[in-house]
Amino acid sequence: MAKGGFRGMPGGMNQAAMMKQAQKMQQEMLRMQQEMETKTYTAAAGGDVITLSTGTFVSTDITKPITLRGAGAALDTITRKENTILTGDFNVKVKNTDKARLTFEGFYHTGQISIKDTLENATFLKCKFSEIYGFNTKVYDLKMIQCIVSKKLGFSSNSTLVFINSVLPGAY
Repeated sequence: MAKGGFRGMPGGMNQAAMMKQAQKMQQEMLRMQQEMETKTYTAAAGGDVITLSTGTFVSTDITKPITLRGAGAALDTITRKENTILTGDFNVKVKNTDKARLTFEGFYHTGQISIKDTLENATFLKCKFSEIYGFNTKVYDLKMIQCIVSKKLGFSSNSTLVFINSVLPGAY
């Protein structure tokens, strides 16, 4: 092998080809993960609990009164990353029933959440959000317990919200 260089591996696969193959495999794994997450959400009924492990997941619009539970939004002291991360913007358009309500618990969402239509009696517990909006909607009795909103939080003036031990630096 030349000094400071990479000449390849037995079998003729060089570093560039290995990197290209690794990227292709990673893209395929992400596609399969997103497909599995969508199927899991689609199969869920109102009142079901969807539990996410540690890792990063692509968000989807929420239209059912489910409980979405992650492994935690606090920073892991070793990796310095949040345990469960949801990426991408999504809409929440949920009709509550007598038996079920929307609950978010223990994850970090990096995008924008937009509340559509009416949201009643929802609970967000120990989550970290970037942005949450609910303009021109009816939001009643939304409880945010031990949550952090890092950028913006905005709701219509006719909304009722309860904040318990939460950090809201971008509220308006």
